[in-house]
Amino acid sequence: MSLLYSLAELRTPFVESLALFFTTLAEQTVAIALVCAVYWCIDKKSGLLVGISFLLSGLLIQGLKITFRISRPWVLDPDFEPAEGALETATGYSFPSGHTQSATSLYSSIGFLSKKKAALALCCAVFFLAGLSRMVLGVHTPLDVFVSMGLSLLISGAVVLWGTRRGDKPLGAKPCVFMALLCAALSLYSLLLWKNGTIELEYALDSLKSAGAGLGFALGVFLEERYISFKTETARLWQQPLKLLIGLGLTTALRSGMKALIPESPMSALLSHFLLIFFVIAIYPLIIKRFFAPKEA
Repeated sequence: MSLLYSLAELRTPFVESLALFFTTLAEQTVAIALVCAVYWCIDKKSGLLVGISFLLSGLLIQGLKITFRISRPWVLDPDFEPAEGALETATGYSFPSGHTQSATSLYSSIGFLSKKKAALALCCAVFFLAGLSRMVLGVHTPLDVFVSMGLSLLISGAVVLWGTRRGDKPLGAKPCVFMALLCAALSLYSLLLWKNGTIELEYALDSLKSAGAGLGFALGVFLEERYISFKTETARLWQQPLKLLIGLGLTTALRSGMKALIPESPMSALLSHFLLIFFVIAIYPLIIKRFFAPKEA
């Protein structure tokens, strides 16, 4: 806690705004937009590898959260005051840091895949500053941040290495089955802990959201590789930003609609995130294939 008190003394309106900016780079909306941009418009396989890194590390971090059940810094020390602007997104248990996991898995995997030192250095700087921002804002301890960062780096490095060694081969069914089994295990584990009173519903919901996203990803990849096989190329360059904007608009509308219309419950948390990611991975690629694919000669 001594480091958090020291960092809290550095908070000024400018420093807090800067920290909130780097925290925003690790949030779910940015994560989905980045994966969509790479997957739909740049390189399909790279997008899948970034998505796998993000989802696998997220499943691990959520499992650790509900296992160790460590409270936030201001709960551990009632005299400590976090930045008020960061409290809205500081949900769930403290250890390990979910924002740090998100930033590290996303930007490290993108950096590894770029194979350019400058890009890798920039990506490393972004996820490190995102992790640092969580401590500056007072919503995570150094242990929360650096354990999450280390585990996420290991996973993204392993995923990228595995993916690049496969070359141009499709991912195949085995990774999809493996992810689906992990998601099922986390779902059952979180529901068991909730049912026996070990954790509250809000903590189980976070795990179920991660599990639902993983299940949507696994089924989406399997169906896309077998039956859709869309191409990221378009007939005209101007169609790329249009394709991305339409896809992000539809994804946002789907996410907002489900949030407004479906009451929050364990099943809806699982189902809504399943549908959201399944749309990104399989449904919108069908639209891309129909309306944006370059015409064959």
